[in-house]
Amino acid sequence: SPPTANSCADKTRSPSILRPAPALPWSPCTACRYCVSHCPQELDIPSLLALYNEHCFTDGGFIAPMALSSYQKEKLPSACVGCRSCEAVCPQQILISEAMSDFTAKLNM
Repeated sequence: SPPTANSCADKTRSPSILRPAPALPWSPCTACRYCVSHCPQELDIPSLLALYNEHCFTDGGFIAPMALSSYQKEKLPSACVGCRSCEAVCPQQILISEAMSDFTAKLNM
């Protein structure tokens, strides 16, 4: 049977039928870990940003909440005090405190 509009074959042949990806927040963290030593809460920021990216990409899937259920309360994104010390040393210039705040809101913490 001929490929349908939803098949992979059509998508590779005709990019014009692809929907643009929704604009999702995400973090281009490279896990350099410069931020970790500057965090007064000693948060594992690269791991939290990776989970934030996953949660945004899956539009609120179950992986991030499940992974965070093993974290101590004082190590969750909600523990970020918004001091921005981490942002001052981030080579990617990520707005980490905003990502933590958004992640907290998305998780309803």
